[in-house]
Amino acid sequence: MDLKPAEKQFLRINQAFALLSEVEKKKKEDVITLDTVAVGIARAGSRKPTLKGDFIKNLEAFDFGEPPYSLIFPGDMHFMEVEALIAFAGAPSDFRRLVK
Repeated sequence: MDLKPAEKQFLRINQAFALLSEVEKKKKEDVITLDTVAVGIARAGSRKPTLKGDFIKNLEAFDFGEPPYSLIFPGDMHFMEVEALIAFAGAPSDFRRLVK
């Protein structure tokens, strides 16, 4: 989610949610809602990465720390993917109801 990495300007994950919410308000397609599942990653591959999976309503205020950032919107998930998000990304246990 780099805007201008050479100038050290990065789009923060909570800023991305706000922008996506604005688009959703205009388009009204229910693609992104507060109950949408998302996974935010900061500093992937570094010694101190942050990985957090949750519903957008719970991620909006989460502090991912310093950039760079990645944002993932998973589709239908296998039960092992859900278990991995619970174990490694601090996702809530009610993610188990999302298994298809």
